[in-house]
Amino acid sequence: MICRFIDTHCHFDFPPFSGDEEASLQRAAQAGVGKIIVPATEAENFARVQALAEKYQPLYAALG
Repeated sequence: MICRFIDTHCHFDFPPFSGDEEASLQRAAQAGVGKIIVPATEAENFARVQALAEKYQPLYAALG
């Protein structure tokens, strides 16, 4: 049985990840992280966070 971790709070929409999304997700997977919850607390970030979650399978949007 493989134990996978869930990162419950990662601002994947922030600039340090911009342009490095796939490599960042690959590193997370190698570290055992299988799912990542991306919170957006400001309405202006909702669309970006939702788009990331739709594009990358490990990401889950948390809007509100």
